[in-house]
Amino acid sequence: MRLILHVGMGKTGTSAIQGALRQNPEALAAAGARYLGMRLDFLDPPAEVKKNQAFLREDKASKVDYAGRLSAHLAGLAAEGVTCAILSNEGLWGQAEVLRPFLDALDPAIKVTVIGYVRNPDRWLPSAYAQWGLADKVNRGGIKPYAEVAGAFATRYRSALEWREMLGAGFALRHYDAAGDVVGDFLAAIGVQAALSGARANPRRNRGELALRALFNNRFPGHAVPGLFDGAVMPPDAPILGIADLARDCFDYGPTAGVVAQNAALWDEIRTRFGIDLTAAQASPEVVSPETLRADVLDTLVELVLTLAQRVAALEGPKALRKVRGRAAEEGLSRGQRQAVAALQEAQDPLAAARVRKGLKGPKGRRPRED
Repeated sequence: MRLILHVGMGKTGTSAIQGALRQNPEALAAAGARYLGMRLDFLDPPAEVKKNQAFLREDKASKVDYAGRLSAHLAGLAAEGVTCAILSNEGLWGQAEVLRPFLDALDPAIKVTVIGYVRNPDRWLPSAYAQWGLADKVNRGGIKPYAEVAGAFATRYRSALEWREMLGAGFALRHYDAAGDVVGDFLAAIGVQAALSGARANPRRNRGELALRALFNNRFPGHAVPGLFDGAVMPPDAPILGIADLARDCFDYGPTAGVVAQNAALWDEIRTRFGIDLTAAQASPEVVSPETLRADVLDTLVELVLTLAQRVAALEGPKALRKVRGRAAEEGLSRGQRQAVAALQEAQDPLAAARVRKGLKGPKGRRPRED
């Protein structure tokens, strides 16, 4: 039995690989492979692992226990004819030493290969910043300028060296920029012959949308998950970061060359150990003027306004009102509340309609007043 542990790094096609593996179980089965998912919650009895961090915080004895249960699970899969099991989670990229007790305790009959991907830093650093510095802000405080945090992002490449030092040839590093089709490259690297369908999982965000997310997330002192922006949650009296300041601090990638140069020894070591030259072809840093960024934001705002206009039209539309009149006593809501529910249904937003039903019901035992 072979166990493939795909560890990222993030922003190198991990979501595309995971999506293709998840959506094509039959094709994998025909090749003798099984995708186990991102976590160990498939174990029997179920592992108390909801998130990566929970498992990584376990003590050595617990990790050894998980290893034994995973070994037993893989033995059962082998009896079914599975020859290759795959776990994929980019959150494990920087956790080589933390995972050592778990990997060491696996059944020796299981051949473990850890595989990761790296991307040229002149492309990866802006992409990583857009994800974890802007759209899914993970730092405390407001949005940090790219020039402040790019150096810290660059140190994440060092995890490739840590995995190789721990596993030797058991760790394989792939070059995302040279792969082309990252899903096909991954399958070839692990020796699984299968044609997996699936679209690009996380296409690059529109720059205007990204700028709006950055402006919005700057209002939150802690981790601002994308759902905050998606749900239009906004605290009052929050400071506003101007478009010109945003263009200067967050969309000026000029410091990339300096960061790459400062980490020359790291790229040299990766080239020496893996034969991958990450700095052979450096792209010129993109220059985004405040005018360009403002135009991108305006384009995105136009789309948002038009979407809102459609929802307002649905709220005021006669068809929605006719539907409401036919439900005179739906769940004890007042006439105005029923109109809101019907309008949201009309706008094809059943989740919002359900929230209205749940949040606007009258007090128990009392009929809500009619409008």
